[in-house]
Amino acid sequence: MNRSQFMARTIAFPVQFEFNNRPMKWFLGVLNPHAWRRHRNRPWMLEALVLSPSRFKGFKYDVAPDKLPDQIRQELPPRGDRLPAHLCRMGIEVFLFVPPDAEPKTSKIDPWLAREEFQLVGRSMPDLLAFLNRYGAWKGSVLDLSTAPWRQPRLAFPADFWNDQSRVRDALKKGEKGWSWKKLNHFRPRPEFPHYVHEGNFCLDAIYTATMVDFMKGVRFRNCARQDCPNVFPADRKGKVYCQQYCGHIVSVRRNRRQAARQEQRLRPSVEKRIKPRV
Repeated sequence: MNRSQFMARTIAFPVQFEFNNRPMKWFLGVLNPHAWRRHRNRPWMLEALVLSPSRFKGFKYDVAPDKLPDQIRQELPPRGDRLPAHLCRMGIEVFLFVPPDAEPKTSKIDPWLAREEFQLVGRSMPDLLAFLNRYGAWKGSVLDLSTAPWRQPRLAFPADFWNDQSRVRDALKKGEKGWSWKKLNHFRPRPEFPHYVHEGNFCLDAIYTATMVDFMKGVRFRNCARQDCPNVFPADRKGKVYCQQYCGHIVSVRRNRRQAARQEQRLRPSVEKRIKPRV
């Protein structure tokens, strides 16, 4: 048998995907810069103290300068110099998170719904806080699932979430051709059918897995037709051009207002002519 007689085959590979969120309690927090710090051979970091919420007040964190707001970063003195007093009073908005007081059972999440809701979160700290408290642990690459007690809350920066949001949208825009299929891993074998299962415990990881599944199924995505909406959604229905009904409503309202304004401009000259006083 020569090589020309071999043909590629497509094999249906049954896999069960399970997504269980690890609950976390998220809080809005404020840090105050305190002083430059350097530990052994590590780069210079900025030591910051928690100002709020009050339950975490006084905890210290080493913050990389590139995580700081532009206003603070631009006014930082050279590494090792003392920080001016006004800079130490500036607040850095962050998120702090801890496991719940009582360890609850994990609950299943819908990563497709999570992806849709994450795209809809505006640049609002309270809105993002509400989203995080619904979905718990966020990213597995920065958080282990160790059961050891936490000595202090973990820290997260708003810019990291906005960057993740942009990466999710970019992945959907590029489609399957731009996807890194190296992410297709973490399958656990088991005796029962289906014999392989993929388990996820972090929201962002679940969102990426859901996206991978969509690409495997041949789902196509498109940008929302509302020009100022950055969201990308699955084009699963012919004629669907908006990511949500709200966007279609906004476009309709704006169109009606423009038409009303043009109608008013057309009528204004004739009205002014009728009411123009005689000289």
